Amino acid sequence: MLTAGATDGAILIAGGGHARLDRAVPRYLAAAAPGSSSVSISLREVRHGQTDPASYAAPSDEGPFDYVWFTPRGSDEDPCASFHHPKQ
Repeated sequence: MLTAGATDGAILIAGGGHARLDRAVPRYLAAAAPGSSSVSISLREVRHGQTDPASYAAPSDEGPFDYVWFTPRGSDEDPCASFHHPKQ
């Protein structure tokens, strides 16, 4: 990212653990290129019954980020359940 992003910037799409500010890619980028900047965004699926953004700030959550983008909750149903195996 340091080399590729030196001129035009770079985007890393990664899991939340890799985007943490405290111990992941942003921390290593800052150490390798002091004075550079990065932004960490976490995409979070809304949990059942938890509509208050403050409820997602608990220490047990994935970690610290610059921004958190809340996404609608997907279905909890098994997507394969509707498929039936042919009888042999």
